[in-house]
Amino acid sequence: MTNFWQAAKQHKKIQPKKQERRLYYDDAGRPVEYTGEDLPGNYIIVDELAFQEGRHDVVVKDGKLTRPNAITQYRKLIPSNQGIETAVDDVTIVTQGQHWDMTYYD
Repeated sequence: MTNFWQAAKQHKKIQPKKQERRLYYDDAGRPVEYTGEDLPGNYIIVDELAFQEGRHDVVVKDGKLTRPNAITQYRKLIPSNQGIETAVDDVTIVTQGQHWDMTYYD
């Protein structure tokens, strides 16, 4: 009978197989199935995060995964003569002071 340390030295490490994560999609680019299996049809290889999320609101365009609902517009408060009037040093307090207006950037 071997002791623990002798058995640990004899142990061979097992390398796990690296499996491809695939997203199968239809002709319109809509997701059909996320899987690691080799199935017939169109597919792209996705990263582990996209595979775990398993989102079906994405679209495949030109072999890339795109999210059509992503925010592409940014907004910023700028000083103005109209709009909401707040304190000069704190925009969270609605009082007499500075007027602010919202500007949108694409």
